[in-house]
Amino acid sequence: MRTDWTCHRIIDGEAIEFPGVKLPLHLFAQPMEVEFIGQNFLVPNPPEEYLRLKYGPGWRTPKGPGFEADVVMQVGDSANLSRGRRLQRTLSMGIFPRPNSSVKVFDREGQSVSEAEVRVAGLGRFNTDKYGVARFYIPSEATYAMVIRYKGHEEILYLEWLIPDTNYIYHPGPIITPEEHYKAGVRAHALSKV
Repeated sequence: MRTDWTCHRIIDGEAIEFPGVKLPLHLFAQPMEVEFIGQNFLVPNPPEEYLRLKYGPGWRTPKGPGFEADVVMQVGDSANLSRGRRLQRTLSMGIFPRPNSSVKVFDREGQSVSEAEVRVAGLGRFNTDKYGVARFYIPSEATYAMVIRYKGHEEILYLEWLIPDTNYIYHPGPIITPEEHYKAGVRAHALSKV
């Protein structure tokens, strides 16, 4: 049985829910009590607003396998960064370069991929260079969701433990059927440290 456990961080007056979905605090101020399978639970109020913000405008349609992509796509490129961390990212990636984390992207044939998009949910979108390496800013050691995308390929990595100033390698996961995806979910901890 798959279960879920959700933690929130408060950044700039909003609750941030993994993988970086911004939620207004009023949703949690006076929770609503609902009955589900014979028990009462407190849920965000109004629940429809929470579900729309978390899963997107099509939240009422059951998705089954692949819902993770809808959640990750709801996350803005700076949602996991406070104002100060956004400035720090800008400075470290440009004006005052400093060591950043990176990922080298390989395709199924073992070739490095230039011009791949690496999206770290809540932190930004970064492209690989001619060597297949994308550099990105990680403010602190934590779990992040990522999307690796290049021509004919997209993979959601929903749970990656990333460390600042660390280099990683990405190899595509196995091709699986929707039924296999439904049972196993998305790949987690798919990156290897260099």
